[in-house]
Amino acid sequence: MAEGREVSAWLNASKMSGCKYMFVEGVSDECFWKKYINKDVIRIQQVRGWENVVECVRAFNKESLDNKCVGIIDSDFESIYQYKSVYEINIVMTDFHDLEMILYKSEALDSALKAIDKKNKLKEQTGNILNYVFSITDRIGYLRLTSLRNNFGLVFKKENKDHEFELPKYEKVIDSKNGAYDGDEKLIQYIYSFSNSRLPIDKIKHEFYNMAVTEYPSEHLSNGHDVSYVMQYVLRRKYGLNEKHITADIIDIALFSAYNMNLLKQTALYESLNKWVVKYGYNIFLT
Repeated sequence: MAEGREVSAWLNASKMSGCKYMFVEGVSDECFWKKYINKDVIRIQQVRGWENVVECVRAFNKESLDNKCVGIIDSDFESIYQYKSVYEINIVMTDFHDLEMILYKSEALDSALKAIDKKNKLKEQTGNILNYVFSITDRIGYLRLTSLRNNFGLVFKKENKDHEFELPKYEKVIDSKNGAYDGDEKLIQYIYSFSNSRLPIDKIKHEFYNMAVTEYPSEHLSNGHDVSYVMQYVLRRKYGLNEKHITADIIDIALFSAYNMNLLKQTALYESLNKWVVKYGYNIFLT
């Protein structure tokens, strides 16, 4: 987490030596950007969450150092339900729910699946596989959105003893034999227990079903980390990829590897980031 002393240290470094910073939310964002960003020009600094990215950028801007930092945050549900109130020109948002969703909605997914399908078992089209995963992760998305809009405080990740975030065990709501979704009731009950919630569960169900009648695009509703987590079980249980190497981490690595600068340049995220780059005449991108 970005603490005051850390922000002060980065500010001082910037003032004294001209260091420039790209603030990102988490480790996976840092791993993605280091493939494209020249670290000799700008330092990539993950600060554990979008709120901390905003805090850091605003601290720099307050000192008139908006030319020394840029922040990248996930859009999350912003296109569905605006709640972030972020308007700084040097804070840019992802096109879709998060960075991973940009990758999932690109042609990189097809290459990634081919890379992990060592025995050529996948016969289904990539788009159909992704849509099937979305049919599950969208339900999780509706529950996340329900909790956000109603301040229910449901928990969708927990920090372990190594200070790493872990997702709920969504495999509990995916049939072990055919990969079918076990239904909204089971999902709500599981997340309710996972959250140790004291709210009346019927109230959560009522608001969830009210929310779920409105159709939203999967790229704005589904969380990319949820997609990777659910994808591993769908590939195993529905499509027969039972190899031990099929994990969420491996899927992410294959996806990140398959993505490239040409695809990145097609995004609104790149366009927004490049405006800041051009404004100050920096050359932060690796060529």
